[in-house]
Amino acid sequence: IAGAEFAAFTIFAYMLHRHFLFGDTLKAFGKIESTRPSARGRFFLISLPMLVVPIGLAVFLVLGPLHVSSRDVNLLTMILLVVILPLYLLMLSVFGTMLPAAASAEPFGLGLTLSRARRSFWRIFGGLLVGPALFGSAAFIVIILLSVRLGLPLDPRDAQGAFSPVGAAASVLLQMVAMINTTLAVVVLCNAYRRLMPSPVVPTAAASLE
Repeated sequence: IAGAEFAAFTIFAYMLHRHFLFGDTLKAFGKIESTRPSARGRFFLISLPMLVVPIGLAVFLVLGPLHVSSRDVNLLTMILLVVILPLYLLMLSVFGTMLPAAASAEPFGLGLTLSRARRSFWRIFGGLLVGPALFGSAAFIVIILLSVRLGLPLDPRDAQGAFSPVGAAASVLLQMVAMINTTLAVVVLCNAYRRLMPSPVVPTAAASLE
């Protein structure tokens, strides 16, 4: 399931990049008319380390130096999320321009990316902080409080493996929060990337959200 969710969210993020950069139509099926060649494979290759590295570092820090017990699943999950957030902010602020570059079929080498980061780090970091980080944190706190205070499940399956309608609804809500967060992050990255390009990418939907 995790692999399927990664693939779905990566395709969603790719379509958002193409929409905000080139005005491509957002649709899950059928051929999409575009002025630029497809770069989905490159985008997938860059997206994977963007996801794996912060999670891997968070797991290492939490289970290693921080010595959090893996027996308390709820506590472990909450601490992991708290640690992952700043790692994602840092990762995207430094290497985030790789994503719109990959979606645009433009160069995104390490040296070029670090050069772009020197000019865009604080713009991206600030945009991510007041956008997806703030929204995601607020939504996460509300959902956790509802779960703790009211005992609402957050998983479609209960402890016995039976289907839980309430848990399924909560899971859908979490996915919607993740999609909104992804959209906000893509807007920040696309706007920053367009400002860095010598020959700016034609501004489309993202420009209206600046």
